[in-house]
Amino acid sequence: MNPGGQAEYMRRRVLRGLRIYFANRRWPRLIMSGVLAFAGGIGFLSSVAMLHARLEKMWLRYPLAVLVGWAAFLGLIRLWAALEARVVIADEEMEALCRTASDPGDGPEHGETFSTLCRHWFDVLSHAAPDGAEGCLIWIVVFGALLLVTLAGIYCVVIGAPVLIAEVFLDAILVTALYKRMAQLDRRWWLTGALERTAAPVLWTVLTLGLAGAAMHQIAPEAKSIGGFIRHIRAP
Repeated sequence: MNPGGQAEYMRRRVLRGLRIYFANRRWPRLIMSGVLAFAGGIGFLSSVAMLHARLEKMWLRYPLAVLVGWAAFLGLIRLWAALEARVVIADEEMEALCRTASDPGDGPEHGETFSTLCRHWFDVLSHAAPDGAEGCLIWIVVFGALLLVTLAGIYCVVIGAPVLIAEVFLDAILVTALYKRMAQLDRRWWLTGALERTAAPVLWTVLTLGLAGAAMHQIAPEAKSIGGFIRHIRAP
């Protein structure tokens, strides 16, 4: 086996062990849910701060808030990996675990799962409005698409938690600390894998929020937030 192939083989082998370990011995999906909630809170606060800074255009402010939340999410994932380094199990126990547990990375790619969910839910939305409901169709689609795409992104990130944390843990912690003896291991920057695993749901959410903000501005030009938009459409 050539050096490049050996390095890639070593990487796949270590990642498989880490995925199985995190899925069976830690609580990656529960912790990921907490990380997402915290990052979402940071994104919300950034939106409030931008509104106070006179950035009133929802089509711009909401996507920027998502990007701020994404940056916070990546930082929290890196911190999580550093904390996990204190309790990671020995190689021998991980090897035994690999022989008896299934690999959460054997399922479909999470990017494909996300795309499938989005297509399915957009099909549901397209048939959601009954005949004669054209006056309400625009805001139904706005909020329905916003909610469903956001939920689809959260679902896919949470389901893929063992895969994501395994890659970040390997590239940020093991390669530089615990696995120095693996000189031939394929080394990558930890942020590369994290971005690849989360880019699709984040970019879909950014696009959806941008379009939703533009649609809400067209319907209620005076609105500066979703609350203002709701008040506008509920007014007599």
